[in-house]
Amino acid sequence: MSERHPLAGVDMVRLAELRDEEWVSAPAGSFEHELLGHLCRHVDFDPVVRYRCAELTSRLSLLHNDLVLGIGSPLVMRVPGLTAIPFDVTPTQRLILGWDPTLPDSLAHGIIDCVVDCYRGQANGVPAYLELISTRPDRFPRLLPAELPAAVNLRGRSVRPG
Repeated sequence: MSERHPLAGVDMVRLAELRDEEWVSAPAGSFEHELLGHLCRHVDFDPVVRYRCAELTSRLSLLHNDLVLGIGSPLVMRVPGLTAIPFDVTPTQRLILGWDPTLPDSLAHGIIDCVVDCYRGQANGVPAYLELISTRPDRFPRLLPAELPAAVNLRGRSVRPG
């Protein structure tokens, strides 16, 4: 949201309190647009999407120049004039890794370690996000730096990282 938005200074916002706000989103059918609708319906309202644009730069410009809201990843770079504030509703996303099942399990461990390290590296670059996941371990158990996924299922067999 714009740093001029009345909610720009809060630490966390209840999504239900945003039912009267207008939004900018990627076009209908996109992951971003569907996620926005899903999150808002989770707290019993349909978002009023005032603008739909495919280009991220256009959405960022609308966020900056208008008092509309948008959703995005907390790992996105900081944009001057905009601020990111977490919702009280956390979207859950699954990351599915695939590889040739004839490859050794040690390769699976390497892939999992690489993905976890990459994500942590991105999270470490956004202090507000890292602080959020550190203070809410119940909501973000797999994102904390000291944790790895407990197990991954490879074609019916469980493989534990490490």
